[in-house]
Amino acid sequence: MAVIQNGFVQLGFSRFPAEFKATRLGGILFASKDQLKACAAAGAGKILLSGDRALEVVFDEFSEDWPYLRFKLT
Repeated sequence: MAVIQNGFVQLGFSRFPAEFKATRLGGILFASKDQLKACAAAGAGKILLSGDRALEVVFDEFSEDWPYLRFKLT
């Protein structure tokens, strides 16, 4: 079972704090709606973890109905 973790999302040169829940295949990202829209528009990015670790991800399409954004690991 995955737990909600804290990290930073990096889109190009910008980054912002976010919470996420990840499994071996993908997960969901919790952030403000503006940040989620930016992730969906970028299409791909990184979730920065502690140390030098990062998850390379591809974001799904944004939906106003959900307070989160799904992603897949690459």
